[in-house]
Amino acid sequence: MKPNTKYCTGGKKIIIFRSDDPKVNVPKWCPKLRVPPTLRIYHFRSPEIEAGESMLAANGISFFPYPSRYAVRYEGESPYTAMEFAKQIKNHSLAELLSMQLLPYEILEIDDGIRPYCFLVERLGHVRCIRFKSDIARENKYDG
Repeated sequence: MKPNTKYCTGGKKIIIFRSDDPKVNVPKWCPKLRVPPTLRIYHFRSPEIEAGESMLAANGISFFPYPSRYAVRYEGESPYTAMEFAKQIKNHSLAELLSMQLLPYEILEIDDGIRPYCFLVERLGHVRCIRFKSDIARENKYDG
C-alpha cells in the first residue's frame, strides 16, 4: 500500500481510487453501494409491546424507539435515496411519497449499502431523522 492513496476494501479485491473519483461522495463503482437503495419498515415486534408504548405515549411520557422492541415488517426497494426523501418530506406528505401507509412510531430505514438512515414516523404523519441500531431490530422476529 502506498501513502496518500485511497483504497476501497468493500469487494473481493482491493481497488485503488482513481484521481477523477469523487472526494466526498461514494463513487458509482463501489461494490457496497446499492442502487436502488433498500427500504425497510420496522414495527413493534409484538402487539403487547405496541399496547404498552401506546399507553405511555397517551399519558404524555416521551417515546424513545428501542431497537430490541422492533422487527422488520416490510423490506423492498426504495424509490428515493435518504437525502431525496429528507428533502421531499418537507414539501409532501408521507402518503404522497410512499405507496403504503405507515403507522405512528414505525421506523422507516433507507439503506444505500454504505450508511442506513432511519426516520421515525410520529403522530399526524410527521417524520424526523433519528439514530436507530437497525441491525439489532433485524434480528427480531415480527409477531404482528
